[in-house]
Amino acid sequence: TGAAGVGKTRLGEELLAAANGRPTARAVGHPATRQIPLGALAPLLPADLSRELGTGEDDRSALFHRARRHLAERPEGHRLLLLVDDVDHLDATSLALLLPLTMERQVFLVATLRTGSTLPSVVASLLKEGHLSIETEPVLSVDEVGTLLHRVLDGPVDTDAVDRLAEVSGGNLQVLREIVLRSQEQGTLVLEQ
Repeated sequence: TGAAGVGKTRLGEELLAAANGRPTARAVGHPATRQIPLGALAPLLPADLSRELGTGEDDRSALFHRARRHLAERPEGHRLLLLVDDVDHLDATSLALLLPLTMERQVFLVATLRTGSTLPSVVASLLKEGHLSIETEPVLSVDEVGTLLHRVLDGPVDTDAVDRLAEVSGGNLQVLREIVLRSQEQGTLVLEQ
């Protein structure tokens, strides 16, 4: 969890990159797919998953179980490392699917949630049962901004500039990045030899 732009998605992507050849996947919750059953997970599922299925209750149940089986089946017994960005925007079917997959350790779930967003009941249940834990991605302190800028810009940054950049960005990594790039483009942040 964390504010917009603090690096939640980037942290999740780094976890996927460090999976050492194990199966990984990424899904993104979005208001546009929230009304579509399995909308966010559709790119991870076979296109013919719903073939020969209608819209009745039994058909929806069959769709759920086919999707569950597909996501659980992995070569060599490795479970899928699944990053779900903006988990609070998943449709109800996708959320319901994550519950047994995570509880039965068929999927290792990493999910992002913006601070202030409503925690989906499925995620709350997984937290309560100890299948998930919450880690909050904090904003950067002034010292962290200074260290980061020193490393990224290949040299020390004036203390007043660090203080100002930390204040203006609010310690938000995405905002800080945009300010630094814009300042470099405009020539207001320059390297002095």
